[in-house]
Amino acid sequence: MFKLFNFDGDSLDFSILAALKKGSFKTFSVLFLLAGLLVGMAADINAQRRTEVIKSKAQVLSEKTQVDSPSSTVDPPIVIEGNVKCSDLNASTNPRLQHITTNDEFKLNFADPNGTFAFDHDPSRSVTISSASHVMPNNEAIVFSWTSQIAITALIVKVGSVSYIYPYDPFAFGDSNLNTHDHQGISHISFCYGDTLSPSAADSNVQGRVVSAGGNGIGGARLTITNAATLEVTTALTNPFGFYTFEGLESGSIYFISVNHRRFTFNENTKLLTVNDSLSGVNFISNQ
Repeated sequence: MFKLFNFDGDSLDFSILAALKKGSFKTFSVLFLLAGLLVGMAADINAQRRTEVIKSKAQVLSEKTQVDSPSSTVDPPIVIEGNVKCSDLNASTNPRLQHITTNDEFKLNFADPNGTFAFDHDPSRSVTISSASHVMPNNEAIVFSWTSQIAITALIVKVGSVSYIYPYDPFAFGDSNLNTHDHQGISHISFCYGDTLSPSAADSNVQGRVVSAGGNGIGGARLTITNAATLEVTTALTNPFGFYTFEGLESGSIYFISVNHRRFTFNENTKLLTVNDSLSGVNFISNQ
C-alpha cells in the first residue's frame, strides 16, 4: 500500500499490487505522476502561507513603529516618580533643567484638560490645549498640542504615579504630539514659566499657525508683521509644527501680517489686525 498525505492532513491511498495484478502498469504510472504533482502543489501552498505570515508580521511591526514614534520637539521626556512641581525642577541638578530659574507654576489640576485657560497671575494671557487624552490605538496617553501666551520653560504631565517632564531650552510658546507612552490617563498638567524675556504688560503678542489644506503644520514658512503707523517690520519663521509668535508689539496699533513659502501658496496671505491685546489663533491655510 502506498499512502500520500496532502497539505490538509488527508491521505490518498494507491494500491500498487492491485495495479500490477491487473497489468495496468500504465495506470499506476499516471497515478504516480499525479501524486508527485500534488506534493509539489502542497509545497507551493505552504511556502505562500509562510510568506503571507511574514508580510503580516512585518506590517504589524511597521504600524507599531509609526504609533510609537514621538514627534514632539522634546524627546525623550524626563521621567520622575511622584508628584513633581516646578520648584523641584528649579532646585534640580539635572543638566536639562538648568535653564529653569524660578518656581512659577500654572497647574491645571484636573484630568485630561482641554480648552483655553487664563494664567492665575495674569488673566489677560492664557494657555490652550487642543487635545489631551488617551486615544492612541494602543491606548497611550497623549497631549496633541498646546500653545501659550507666556514663554514656557517646562511642562509637567502627571500620569498615574509618574511625572513626565518636557523641558524647553530655549523657552517655547507651543508644542505638539507629546507622548508619555503610558496607558493611564492624565491626572494634571503644570506649566513652568517666569522668564524675564516674556512680553511686558504694556506689550502684546500675536501667535498662530500655518497649515496645509489637510491641516498639517508647515515648517519654515516666513511671516512678516508691519506696524501700519511706523512701518516697522518684524519677521518670524514657523517651527516644524507650523507655530509662530510675534512678541513685544505695540498695544492699540494696527498691523499687517503676511505669510509666504516657496512650496505653498495662500489665497489669503495677508491679514489686517488691530492689536489691543495679545492675539492667538491668527492662522493661515495653504491651497495645497
